[in-house]
Amino acid sequence: MTNIFNRTLLKTFKLENIIVFALLLLPLFALVLLEPKPEITIISLFYYAFVASYFSFSAMLVAALIIVASLALISPIYTSIFAALGYLVFAIPLNYYSHKESKTPTAELTNSQFDDLLDIANNAQIRDFETYNHSERVAYNSLVLARHMGLSEKQLDLVHWSALLHDIGKESIPTEILEKSTSLNFDEYEIIKNHANYGADVLASISSDYGEIAEIVRHHHEKWDGTGYPKKLVGSEIPILSRIIAVADVFEALTSKRPYKEPMRPVDAAKYIVNHSGSHFDPQIVKVFELCFAKKLFHIADIDEPSTIDLLYDSQVYEEFSQPYLELK
Repeated sequence: MTNIFNRTLLKTFKLENIIVFALLLLPLFALVLLEPKPEITIISLFYYAFVASYFSFSAMLVAALIIVASLALISPIYTSIFAALGYLVFAIPLNYYSHKESKTPTAELTNSQFDDLLDIANNAQIRDFETYNHSERVAYNSLVLARHMGLSEKQLDLVHWSALLHDIGKESIPTEILEKSTSLNFDEYEIIKNHANYGADVLASISSDYGEIAEIVRHHHEKWDGTGYPKKLVGSEIPILSRIIAVADVFEALTSKRPYKEPMRPVDAAKYIVNHSGSHFDPQIVKVFELCFAKKLFHIADIDEPSTIDLLYDSQVYEEFSQPYLELK
């Protein structure tokens, strides 16, 4: 829920949304000037105007709200005037920005796609709470890396949803394998490896709109040197968002308790990531990881708020590890 709130909050402060919201306020000033007494109606109209801009509700809904509010406030003579004003002020800018976003290649996910993916994520949470918690932390840390790499809004959306859903293919894996407390044998490991393809195929089968997310999910276990799976892609053949998720996924797995292991100290997990730069991980992404780790930006298992992750760091070892990276920009 926190990730969803943060995403919506960030979206609200985009320049185009601020412009639309400013236009939404114009009828309020007119209403106050004509009849300032019914404060409750004024507050209600303000609320609905804010909600309309916040979630990009339809122009028809906004126009209807204006009609209702004006009926409650003033005489029928002015009702049609405010209805027309509401349509001009609300519908035109909302339709314009809605059309603009739908035609822009770098646009964020639509509300419908957002709802569909949220449903998938919620279903995954119901089926396997621990895997979902792991995926939430991977999604958070992937966003940290992606933002520090200066990726676009579209890429931030894609990496968020791809990371949140990267392990949905594990629903196809027998529970006794997922929860096994000892090392997997060859056959069991081969079964586990199927989850990347299975998850991608599930997403692709839901809608062609999720093809890009599906491919990111499919390749999150590829390795920079070509020894990963499912296709043994090498270097830049691996989608960049899959490479980001690979780093976040391994770091989160190392610092989490599993049926077969105790959690690793964050500083040791970070050293593992650095030591496998150029083999498992993209060296450029590892450099960004080092910077973000030095700034203590990652969310770690069993800690509710990312800002409190200092509690898990051994201060002396952490200072020694992070010092070389504090001057990075």
